[in-house]
Amino acid sequence: MNSSTINKDEMEMFDKYSLQWWDVNGPAKILHDIKKILIPYVRESLTKAKLTMEHLATSNAPLKNVKILDAGCGGGIVAESFAELGATVVGLDVISSLIEVAKKHASSYLKSTHNINYLLEAVEEHAKTNCGNYDAVISNFVVEHINDVEIYLKACAKCVKPGGLIFVSTIGQTIMGWLLGITLPENVFNLFPKGSHEYAKFVNFSDTEKILNEANCVTVEGRGLLFDTNQFNWFWINDTSAYYIIQSLKQ
Repeated sequence: MNSSTINKDEMEMFDKYSLQWWDVNGPAKILHDIKKILIPYVRESLTKAKLTMEHLATSNAPLKNVKILDAGCGGGIVAESFAELGATVVGLDVISSLIEVAKKHASSYLKSTHNINYLLEAVEEHAKTNCGNYDAVISNFVVEHINDVEIYLKACAKCVKPGGLIFVSTIGQTIMGWLLGITLPENVFNLFPKGSHEYAKFVNFSDTEKILNEANCVTVEGRGLLFDTNQFNWFWINDTSAYYIIQSLKQ
């Protein structure tokens, strides 16, 4: 697979961890933990943007008929959660072993897989035939693992319909980003394996926002995230200098 956004070293690293993806204490622990606040946040945001149906709010499928693209889905942790809520989900990844892990877990865990589909494809290729096809696009800690952030984010934005939302979470290239994104989690608390992140690949909130603005996406809000080492969970903060999520509306 050829794509300017693909980083071979990152692919090899994630391929190595693929079979441990659904281990809640394994190398993808951060994704399992952050999911607990990410999924409710996205659901609430979709409701505020009137992208969900009000009469389904208290049903078992509150996101029914909402089309979501998970651009860099890995082994399916986030994609599967949205499918459980009734959304029609497409998960993309460029690592074949992770796509297989995602498919296998969905088939054994979900009651039905009719509303979830995993594709071995880069988002820039997917965007060519899926322009404006989704109510929401999720990029959950993908940006810091790819080569060409601008191409990737603009492809994500291309897939969102006007009035739809894009959510991008990543780590800022700041002293706090270095401390909280590499030094402490990799070398002190062992939240993920050493060497999982490179400081040079971190992207500041303002730079992510600028790219999305250029792709006709207007910022709705930005939030910071912080890990509580006592409670071992994530919570929202106002500071977006380290871990953050930006929510943007496609014009």
